[in-house]
Amino acid sequence: MPYFLQALLVSVVSIMVPIAFGAVLKYHRPTIAWAGGFLATVLYTLIVFWLFWSGAVGVYGPTPFADALIFGFALSGVFIGLGSAKGGYRNEFSGRSVIGFGSGCAAMLWVLGVSVFGSSDMVHAEKKARVIGTVAEVTEIADVIQPADPAHICLVSESIARVKANQALSEFKMDGGVVAGSRFKIGDPTKQFVSGQLWWIFPVEFQGWLKWRQSKEVPGYIRVSAEDPYTEGQAVQQDSNGQPIVIRYLESACWEFRADRYLRGHGYMSVILKDFTFEVDDNWRPFYTVSVMKRTVGYAGEITTGVVTLDLQTGDANPYGIANLPSWIDRGVPLDVIDKNLKRWAKYRLEGWWYCLLHNDKSMEPTEGWFLITDPDGTSQWFTGLTSTNAGDEALTGYTVSDTRTGLTTYVKAQGVTESVSAQAAKSLWSNFDGYEPTELVPYNLYGRLTYVIPMAYNGQFKGVSLVSLSNQEVAAKGATLEEALREYRNALARSGSNALAPSGGDLAQLTITGVVGRVGQPISQQTGQPVIPFTIDGVAKVFTAIYTYDNPAVLVMRSGDAVTVEYLQTGERVIACESVILSGIPISDENPVQARANEHRAIADRERGRIDTQQERNQLLESNRMNNVDPEALKKFLDSQSDSTAH
Repeated sequence: MPYFLQALLVSVVSIMVPIAFGAVLKYHRPTIAWAGGFLATVLYTLIVFWLFWSGAVGVYGPTPFADALIFGFALSGVFIGLGSAKGGYRNEFSGRSVIGFGSGCAAMLWVLGVSVFGSSDMVHAEKKARVIGTVAEVTEIADVIQPADPAHICLVSESIARVKANQALSEFKMDGGVVAGSRFKIGDPTKQFVSGQLWWIFPVEFQGWLKWRQSKEVPGYIRVSAEDPYTEGQAVQQDSNGQPIVIRYLESACWEFRADRYLRGHGYMSVILKDFTFEVDDNWRPFYTVSVMKRTVGYAGEITTGVVTLDLQTGDANPYGIANLPSWIDRGVPLDVIDKNLKRWAKYRLEGWWYCLLHNDKSMEPTEGWFLITDPDGTSQWFTGLTSTNAGDEALTGYTVSDTRTGLTTYVKAQGVTESVSAQAAKSLWSNFDGYEPTELVPYNLYGRLTYVIPMAYNGQFKGVSLVSLSNQEVAAKGATLEEALREYRNALARSGSNALAPSGGDLAQLTITGVVGRVGQPISQQTGQPVIPFTIDGVAKVFTAIYTYDNPAVLVMRSGDAVTVEYLQTGERVIACESVILSGIPISDENPVQARANEHRAIADRERGRIDTQQERNQLLESNRMNNVDPEALKKFLDSQSDSTAH
């Protein structure tokens, strides 16, 4: 009903009133003009109603439905012109002239007033540069990005996750033996930190109106681990309380169940709604988080004033101010709004529109692409590099991070290369493997240095990971697993001779701890087949990991209570990859036990053979003719002394 009343108002104002005014000025057949105006008003009302209702258009801005009003005025001018083909007018200014001239002037004034004087960069460059808010400028990475926790680094790109999600769609349990893939499809995902882990959350969408009519409910959604590339996708059909998930309100639903249309009809007709993001709360219940926007510079300069959460099962809608969002909401400010506002800030922060038009030597611009950073505490930020406006420049002047909930932006002055150059450096590490491609770049604070973690894929399958330093693309490493890549990356950092690599500053110190093993976790399989054993040391608030190798075999039989000595680099991480692990209660030797016994027996045999040979030599000497001239007593003493030394 609200859409119909608004469409009727637009039609009456732009069609009926001008045609009626023209009919009053005519001598020729005014009744036909009135009838034609009424019919045109009805038809235009139906057309506008359908356009507004199907598009879920909101009523906001200086004039409601400005485009529909201007187009209606133009149509009424055409009708008046056609109706005045015969007959005269009371004066030299015909109704057609008055209406046509008035509509044209109104349209021109609207375009000039709103588009040029109300919104353009030429007039409001400085205002648009300030829309982003106060941008703090820092030089230390630790001021904006926490040291990464290797246990929660994103190794699964959206493309790899989508393959897993499509496979998991077949796990949906449907009534009547229906195959889920015949009715539903995978939607656009959201990367979200839930229950202490990174996940790709995929909505399951209707394939179209006919499929929606067959089943107006979706029995769940799909989640894919963003941390473990070897875990399959999961169909989520119950929340953490065991309640079934039944989704009714989606952007792919129809009629009154389409999410944006539903919100418009339930109290949100007059606000700007943007960015319907599929998120889940801490109980794994699905919601749309929708940003509520406000324009600050004419029809531009959008800022986010709050977020509406729409429960996709019940239809309950709850508004929150941007400063009071529930903790489970990861997305508050739309990314395209952050992008627009950052571009204006980077371009006009030092000089106005005319200077930038003529010189443009003090401006910056974001590099291509935005990348999501998630700190160990679950805080999410959008990252992008900044470079000069020179199209051929591939060097960074710095980068920005913007809080995904509030849009608060910080600029970090730094030198380095763009993301595209880093992606090429990552690919070159795998030059011997045809078809290995970088999937996406995820920036992390590794050992006090901003580092791109780049999963590598072949035909949609995870094959390894590359690490590339933002400040120096030559400092890079690769590995079939993250642990291998981190170990090689630490070596690359050491070779680079860089100082202040640790989060606290200074060199990466080599630490040694001797203690007692507290707990030993289940071995974690790697692609290489070498298991990783997690364990703790009593009194040390870290989780240590050791890789079973030929040089480190004792870790497989490690037990709680064993005395252990570990060496590792002081990186500030909560999960420590050990450089070496020594279990003092489990002596390990390179010697073969069989060979050791053979050596022992050989030594005994050699001693016995020596004793027999000496005895034979003595007997031969005593029986020889040369013994006639020897003193028997002296000879006896000498031989006895030799026998004693041989026995020992």
